[in-house]
Amino acid sequence: MKLLMENWRKFVNEQEEEQAAFKFAMNSGAEAPTNVPLTWGGAVDLKAAVQSAVAAAAKQLYGSEDAARQALQAVLKVVGGEEALALNLAALTKRMAKGPAYDLEKIPPRADMPVLDPEQFGEFVQRLSAGHLDTKSDFADPSPLAEGALDSPNFPDDMHAKSPETKKYFLTKGGRDKGGLDDEDSSVGFNQNQQIPVGKGYPTQQQIYVDKALFNMLNFGAVKGGELHGSQVIAVEAGGDYYILDGHHRWASGMLGSPSNTMKAAIISGFNNLSQPLALLRAYGGAVGNSPRA
Repeated sequence: MKLLMENWRKFVNEQEEEQAAFKFAMNSGAEAPTNVPLTWGGAVDLKAAVQSAVAAAAKQLYGSEDAARQALQAVLKVVGGEEALALNLAALTKRMAKGPAYDLEKIPPRADMPVLDPEQFGEFVQRLSAGHLDTKSDFADPSPLAEGALDSPNFPDDMHAKSPETKKYFLTKGGRDKGGLDDEDSSVGFNQNQQIPVGKGYPTQQQIYVDKALFNMLNFGAVKGGELHGSQVIAVEAGGDYYILDGHHRWASGMLGSPSNTMKAAIISGFNNLSQPLALLRAYGGAVGNSPRA
């Protein structure tokens, strides 16, 4: 038994040394491929996703396919091999489904999903807590400006295309409804840096790209049974499940590493459905200058 344990420790140390020897690119500005979509209720060819991710990594991150393949091998060592990666993809595929609390009329296409970057979270929280954002009925007048009206009294889906004046109005109209700054608009919560299990996640968009999720792993490395690197996702908690509103590909990378992983999330609360926080975040992202994701 003693010899067996010594051999096991030697094996583990050798694996750790090999992994430490490979330096992942850590290039936050790289553009991930989007050639292999996994749709809600669909399936993908893992081999095609790997080929797409490796080709993009060779071009953008490592300068050669051999080096990109080394990154792939380093990732597979962490994940547990090709078979484990395939099993993790199967687990991700099962989560690409309608969760128990899902109440959207249809699954939003990716181009309609919210865009709110982590460095913008602080200002978002300040506006929420001050009641500046109009989050609950009754909603303020959508057309007080001579230059044009909002398309909806609550959360217009084209705020990114509106004039600076209209965007400014949207960001302050929480104080212009009947309740002013003293109503329940400020009851919406945004609790940051919460640890959530990736295996309890559900998507709220039509598709994710498996090659993009794999590319992220080739870029930043993989995690198995631990906390995923990178910025927070935004999610809504319902019945012990977490519905991802922004950060689908970070979540997917975590699932491909292992469904037992955890990751940090900002949990938005104070709504009784998924459609309202989704619409609020989409409109708010546009109002602060973010365009929908391509």
